[in-house]
Amino acid sequence: MPPGLLASLGLSRHADHVRLLARSRSLAAGMSEYLVRQIRHTHDAHVALEQTVTAVHGTDQLESSMPGVFAVGDVRHRSVKRVASAVAEGGTAIQSVHQYREDEDSGAPA
Repeated sequence: MPPGLLASLGLSRHADHVRLLARSRSLAAGMSEYLVRQIRHTHDAHVALEQTVTAVHGTDQLESSMPGVFAVGDVRHRSVKRVASAVAEGGTAIQSVHQYREDEDSGAPA
């Protein structure tokens, strides 16, 4: 399973909206039909095919320059392009989403 996909499915359980960018023309080209169906039935996840990320601005961490938007996997600056790293980043991003939402609910500055 592509690491970005794993992270997006995990994040979709906690975020209001998750966007997955894929370079390919079809998700089915690189994964099982079961996973494709799982993504299609995740109501708060959106897949954009044939996309290229040209820049992500923010800190060296997972946060982007937009509040509540987190970058995971290969789009991050100096990413090591390894599945294990991207999976770990997905877990860290989920923690960041929880903290972001907690701060939002309490009225704390982001």
